[in-house]
Amino acid sequence: ELVAVFDTGNGALVGLVAGSCLGPLRTGAIGGVAVDSLARNDVTTLALVGTGKQARTQLQAACAVRTFEVVRAFSRTAARCEAFCREMTGRTGIEIEPVESAREAVTDADVVICSTISDTPVLETDWISPGTHIQNVGPKFRDSSELPVGLYESAEVLVTDAPAQLEDYGDRFVVAGTPHAERIVSLGETISGAAAGRSDPEQVTLFCSLGLAGTEVALADRLLQLDADAAS
Repeated sequence: ELVAVFDTGNGALVGLVAGSCLGPLRTGAIGGVAVDSLARNDVTTLALVGTGKQARTQLQAACAVRTFEVVRAFSRTAARCEAFCREMTGRTGIEIEPVESAREAVTDADVVICSTISDTPVLETDWISPGTHIQNVGPKFRDSSELPVGLYESAEVLVTDAPAQLEDYGDRFVVAGTPHAERIVSLGETISGAAAGRSDPEQVTLFCSLGLAGTEVALADRLLQLDADAAS
């Protein structure tokens, strides 16, 4: 993967960013914005279901905008989960506890981040406590969804980063053709106040992450700026 950044003023090449990490980084960064915008200010417990690349950047972004006292992680492979917890404890400075089930991870959690590749729901709707914020990073199709339809139906606030991409899903989207699909609002509009986000600490909020393709360029531009500042 190669991302080129050009100066919009004169067309000059600013720089090139190579590597496959930009996708997870920009998705994680957007996830951090969602946590900051939709999660309660008094959250203390974070649950991670899935411990792949996306979980790493989602975790780091969430920890950048909220202070967590307890972080629990679950994945289907215990060894992989334990390795993730060791690595990310070192990176974040927060003790991350590997647990034996998704239910144990999400019970009484204030923020839940699901970033799996599962075709079937990895948690149940009634495991989620009032006031929880959930991030759905993995599959969200009718025939392949990491979250149950019931969670989309019961969440009081539904938000996505990319309404146009969601529209492109058409009838493949997990709640397409239902009133719940019509309730999904733009993350940008909740930030600007044009659409309602969390208005009550007891509300369950759900962020449907699609990644907002193209933002790799903005991220690459910022990385090049930081590199230039460090070199000067």
